[in-house]
Amino acid sequence: MIHFPKINIKQTPLYQKAFEIGIYQGKLEIVSIQLSFLLGKLNITQQQQIESLSPESFNALTEELLVFKTVNDLNH
Repeated sequence: MIHFPKINIKQTPLYQKAFEIGIYQGKLEIVSIQLSFLLGKLNITQQQQIESLSPESFNALTEELLVFKTVNDLNH
């Protein structure tokens, strides 16, 4: 009989990367909903720009969106 070592799947690099991706996608969805609520439906270009932000820029956006008044605020 073959015995396999017990592995905590949550400690594997693959699991951790998948978890990080899931967290990011959830944050992206929340930010998109908030921006749409504040500014109206975002066009595809705006959505793609948000999705391509660096982690630092994305985190800054999550704070700055609280004071957005117009869609032009996305460009600053």
